[in-house]
Amino acid sequence: MLRPGGSPKSSNDKNEKRLAAALDRNMQLWVGIRTMVSAADNPLPMPIKDNLIRLASFVAQKTFEMQGGSTIKAIDALVNTNMQIAGGLLEKRGA
Repeated sequence: MLRPGGSPKSSNDKNEKRLAAALDRNMQLWVGIRTMVSAADNPLPMPIKDNLIRLASFVAQKTFEMQGGSTIKAIDALVNTNMQIAGGLLEKRGA
Protein backbone atom coordinates (compact mmCIF):
# COMPACT_ATOMS: atom_id res chain seq x y z
CA MET A 1 0.00 0.00 0.00
CA LEU A 2 1.25 3.49 -0.77
CA ARG A 3 1.63 6.08 1.91
CA PRO A 4 1.29 9.80 1.10
CA GLY A 5 4.74 10.94 0.03
CA GLY A 6 6.15 7.53 0.87
CA SER A 7 7.05 4.33 -0.89
CA PRO A 8 5.30 0.96 -1.10
CA LYS A 9 5.66 -1.21 1.98
CA SER A 10 8.35 -3.81 1.35
CA SER A 11 5.99 -6.57 2.50
CA ASN A 12 3.70 -5.81 -0.41
CA ASP A 13 5.76 -7.37 -3.21
CA LYS A 14 2.70 -8.24 -5.29
CA ASN A 15 1.60 -4.61 -5.53
CA GLU A 16 5.15 -3.48 -6.24
CA LYS A 17 5.35 -5.94 -9.14
CA ARG A 18 2.00 -4.76 -10.49
CA LEU A 19 3.09 -1.16 -10.25
CA ALA A 20 6.38 -1.93 -11.99
CA ALA A 21 4.52 -3.71 -14.79
CA ALA A 22 2.08 -0.81 -15.17
CA LEU A 23 4.93 1.71 -15.26
CA ASP A 24 6.70 -0.38 -17.88
CA ARG A 25 3.60 -0.57 -20.09
CA ASN A 26 3.00 3.15 -19.68
CA MET A 27 6.60 3.90 -20.61
CA GLN A 28 6.31 1.69 -23.70
CA LEU A 29 3.19 3.59 -24.73
CA TRP A 30 4.90 6.96 -24.39
CA VAL A 31 8.03 5.79 -26.21
CA GLY A 32 5.73 4.71 -29.03
CA ILE A 33 3.95 8.07 -29.03
CA ARG A 34 7.26 9.92 -29.10
CA THR A 35 8.55 7.72 -31.92
CA MET A 36 5.44 8.24 -34.04
CA VAL A 37 5.24 12.01 -33.59
CA SER A 38 8.97 12.39 -34.22
CA ALA A 39 8.70 10.78 -37.64
CA ALA A 40 9.37 13.24 -40.46
CA ASP A 41 6.25 12.12 -42.31
CA ASN A 42 3.92 12.56 -39.32
CA PRO A 43 1.12 14.93 -40.43
CA LEU A 44 0.40 16.43 -37.00
CA PRO A 45 0.99 20.16 -36.65
CA MET A 46 4.35 21.00 -35.10
CA PRO A 47 2.89 22.50 -31.87
CA ILE A 48 1.03 19.24 -31.17
CA LYS A 49 4.14 17.20 -31.93
CA ASP A 50 6.20 19.38 -29.60
CA ASN A 51 3.65 19.05 -26.80
CA LEU A 52 3.48 15.27 -27.12
CA ILE A 53 7.27 15.01 -27.15
CA ARG A 54 7.45 17.16 -23.99
CA LEU A 55 4.81 14.99 -22.33
CA ALA A 56 6.73 11.84 -23.29
CA SER A 57 9.86 13.32 -21.69
CA PHE A 58 7.88 14.22 -18.57
CA VAL A 59 6.53 10.68 -18.31
CA ALA A 60 10.03 9.24 -18.72
CA GLN A 61 11.39 11.57 -16.04
CA LYS A 62 8.64 10.68 -13.55
CA THR A 63 8.99 6.97 -14.31
CA PHE A 64 12.75 7.03 -13.73
CA GLU A 65 12.28 9.03 -10.52
CA MET A 66 10.09 6.23 -9.20
CA GLN A 67 12.77 3.58 -9.59
CA GLY A 68 13.96 4.33 -6.07
CA GLY A 69 10.43 4.16 -4.68
CA SER A 70 7.04 5.33 -5.79
CA THR A 71 5.17 8.19 -4.26
CA ILE A 72 1.50 8.91 -4.61
CA LYS A 73 2.37 12.34 -6.00
CA ALA A 74 4.49 10.87 -8.81
CA ILE A 75 1.90 8.22 -9.65
CA ASP A 76 -0.84 10.86 -9.66
CA ALA A 77 1.19 12.96 -12.10
CA LEU A 78 1.41 10.04 -14.54
CA VAL A 79 -2.25 9.10 -14.14
CA ASN A 80 -3.35 12.71 -14.66
CA THR A 81 -1.19 13.04 -17.78
CA ASN A 82 -2.70 9.89 -19.28
CA MET A 83 -6.24 10.91 -18.33
CA GLN A 84 -5.88 14.36 -19.87
CA ILE A 85 -4.55 12.93 -23.13
CA ALA A 86 -7.32 10.31 -23.20
CA GLY A 87 -9.92 12.99 -22.47
CA GLY A 88 -8.60 15.14 -25.30
CA LEU A 89 -8.70 12.22 -27.70
CA LEU A 90 -12.27 11.40 -26.72
CA GLU A 91 -13.32 15.03 -27.20
CA LYS A 92 -11.87 15.05 -30.72
CA ARG A 93 -13.54 11.74 -31.46
CA GLY A 94 -16.95 13.03 -30.39
CA ALA A 95 -16.63 16.24 -32.40
